[in-house]
Amino acid sequence: MRVAAVNCAGMTNTLPELERYFDQLDLDVLFISETYLLPQSRLGPTKYIIVRNDQPFLRDRARRGHGGLAVMVRKELRDSLKVVEMCSSQTYIAMETEGARLVGVYWAPSLSAESLDESLRNIERLQDGTSKP
Repeated sequence: MRVAAVNCAGMTNTLPELERYFDQLDLDVLFISETYLLPQSRLGPTKYIIVRNDQPFLRDRARRGHGGLAVMVRKELRDSLKVVEMCSSQTYIAMETEGARLVGVYWAPSLSAESLDESLRNIERLQDGTSKP
């Protein structure tokens, strides 16, 4: 499985470039940080499955998007790759397929030390394949 990660600094306007990047590298999965998407943001048609984890709960993001995480997946993997857990407060997406677990994480610069510690514990738990308590 070919996996990559990219910071796109706004997904709405960069989707065509992200698709070219995905194709050129012959990827199966692309984790995308800094999507800047709000829940009401719409993306144009794409030949990939896109799983989004927007952050609508932050007051400073009520009118403008920042942060956020998304995953682009080849449609051929629709049945073999599934989302096992998403958390918008810490912004992570965990996916698994036969024999592999993939975890994409976005840490906001403003994340407190306590939240960072909790995120690290969750990532460790996800890597071990343990379900959310």
